[in-house]
Amino acid sequence: MRISECFTALNVGPDSQWNEVKRSYHFLAKKYHPDIHPGKPGLTTRFRQISEAYKTLEKRHKFNLQKNAHRKAANKPRNIFAEKPGMAESQAPQTAMPLGKKPTPMFTASKTHSIENAESRIRGVGATLFEMERKLFLLDIRKDIFLKKRLPSHSNVVRVKKGNESFQVRVPPGPWTQMFIRVPEKGNKSMFSKRRGDLLLNIHVPESESPRPAPATYYYKVRIPKQAIGTDKVWTLKSATGPIKFTLPNNAQDGQKLTLKANRNATGPSCASHIMTLDLV
Repeated sequence: MRISECFTALNVGPDSQWNEVKRSYHFLAKKYHPDIHPGKPGLTTRFRQISEAYKTLEKRHKFNLQKNAHRKAANKPRNIFAEKPGMAESQAPQTAMPLGKKPTPMFTASKTHSIENAESRIRGVGATLFEMERKLFLLDIRKDIFLKKRLPSHSNVVRVKKGNESFQVRVPPGPWTQMFIRVPEKGNKSMFSKRRGDLLLNIHVPESESPRPAPATYYYKVRIPKQAIGTDKVWTLKSATGPIKFTLPNNAQDGQKLTLKANRNATGPSCASHIMTLDLV
């Protein structure tokens, strides 16, 4: 793709600053990204055109940075007296130097320093672009993991499956119920480099359940007239947890034990057992 076509694809002019090019690219990439706007025709072709134009201009920008760094290093003032042809060494102005140290050539030192600064600036630009891409295209993936039971004390490894990948993640031991762990380089892949986002794991462990207390049991001795057997009369037991209505079986006998419950599906005190011993009089 030609440079002029790149400027046209990104809607910027040839004299635009690099910051303007980046802003226009991120705006267009978000507008025409097929994953952000699924179902719209023609977005894939337009997005590829925008990405190719941005890569071309980015290479051109990095090349200009290095070229300017070399030009500044080459144009830095040098010691003209020491380099003047025909001048004796004794006639050149001398500079006091510490004993045991040799002077460093000015041109070599400046050139090396400028190249290092240019490389560090390029790395900084790449890191900034990756962070912007991480936020814009959601390179980081969040995943919730719900464990069925607490990890044993001798093991602190959780196996995670993400697509076709399966790997182990170490978690700190302890009585925690929720843990947030960042796994680097396990997220979505970048479209402009070989780097990947991170995998953000939110691990949940069930809380330890305390044993439920056994339901209480109460014993009673109830006097019932013998002639009341088989009459289907409704009786009332004034129990420790409240009155309980009951009827006697037709074959009830003296000394027989009957178990009553106020509510069979209840929990706590209301599920207590009431054992009643019949005393037929």
